[in-house]
Amino acid sequence: MDRSWISQTGARCFPPGERIFSADDFGARGDGVTLNTAAIQKAIDAAAEAGGGKVTFGPGTYLTGTVRLKSGINLEIPRGATLAGSEDPADYPEIFSRHAGIEMNTIAPLILVDHCCCAAVTGHGIIDGRGKRWWDLFWNEMLPDYEKKGLRWCVDYDCQRPKMLVIQNSEDITVRGVTFQRSAHWTFHVLYSSHVTVDGVAICNNIGGRGPSTDGIDIDSSEFVRVCHSQVSCNDDNFCLKAGRDADGLRVNRPCRCILIEHCRALSGSGLITVGSETSGGFNRILIRNCSCLGTESGIRFKSTARRGGIIRNLFFEDIEMDSPGIAIEMDLDWFPAYGNCVLPPEFRNAAHPAHWDTLLTPVVPPERGIPVLEKIFFRRVRAENARICCQISGSSLIRPRNLHFDEVFLQGAKGGMISWAQADEVDSFTVKAQEKLLFDHASTLEKSVGFSRAVQFAAVS
Repeated sequence: MDRSWISQTGARCFPPGERIFSADDFGARGDGVTLNTAAIQKAIDAAAEAGGGKVTFGPGTYLTGTVRLKSGINLEIPRGATLAGSEDPADYPEIFSRHAGIEMNTIAPLILVDHCCCAAVTGHGIIDGRGKRWWDLFWNEMLPDYEKKGLRWCVDYDCQRPKMLVIQNSEDITVRGVTFQRSAHWTFHVLYSSHVTVDGVAICNNIGGRGPSTDGIDIDSSEFVRVCHSQVSCNDDNFCLKAGRDADGLRVNRPCRCILIEHCRALSGSGLITVGSETSGGFNRILIRNCSCLGTESGIRFKSTARRGGIIRNLFFEDIEMDSPGIAIEMDLDWFPAYGNCVLPPEFRNAAHPAHWDTLLTPVVPPERGIPVLEKIFFRRVRAENARICCQISGSSLIRPRNLHFDEVFLQGAKGGMISWAQADEVDSFTVKAQEKLLFDHASTLEKSVGFSRAVQFAAVS
């Protein structure tokens, strides 16, 4: 396959930094108490009016609500400075964006990069979402109430929590060096954007608790994105690819393509690399290489449903090392029915409800549009040790992963797992070493080609 697109990934320019604008000079105070939203925004606006430059901070903790980055600006959080998110919802205005796969009005993030060109967020300081107030709202108040009412499918949309950084409708954006922690929701969302570089970022979301849906880096219907030398510890997907959900995602129909993720590491979280569950716009030309995980719930994980749709094609996973994952390679194609199957309980049918409920409830017509296609997926030099389950590929008569390729894949763990309704084009070397055998159902090419051992490693060649 042609890989010339790889050299085109990432930001093509960086904002000039000759002029320095200190937020402190515009009234910002790093005392951890003063709300600095207006002062920080004044510094950004002044730099933009001057033709660009670097907005920076002195030592201290700067409390703020939503600030909007502008073209030509490098927002620097230097070592010793912390940008801390306000816990007051009033400090985050409503914006129009895509939230968990559907377009809707939603709460703004801490830092918003919208319709920008050549901008950056850099430094060796900290951006702290102070998410626990929002986590407690979800876990302790809204989730139990919504589950009791049969509304699990919409609570993530109704319980609006600010993300930390959203880059949308933008190009040539760089994020480098910063540590993000305690995000209230997704940490870092790249949406409808192109030529984005994420380099040397650390995400630490499980400080003081475990937040719901605190994804690390979500790349959503975007292209020519490069993520490198970054580490994520969170409570959901670590590095994730998305492209819209269900009828709304199929309407928008924007793919995620030409994405490079390399030299990255995942610690706690749901998946080193997750594809989905929002798959409607499809994925093409994705390369994940030289990445590793320790103790992540899954290693390489695909999530979708028969409502999502999308063509998932030309994905390459190369030189992946996994230590103690829950499931090393996973394809769950009927993922989380209580969240994915939207059904309005009878008692709500004549009651007023948010507009995004109607979006979620819109059926896919015809239903066949909701069947995702998974094909031409390559696993090369993938190794896992101490997995709970080595491989769980759960296809069905409706959704059949096909044209799978395995080369130098070795998975060791307690259980072999199950491969169902999947077809391989090429198995050069795929070995599973486990105490419980790897099982097969409607996967004859793989059943004939995969080596299994309870004692010693060996390779089975097709």
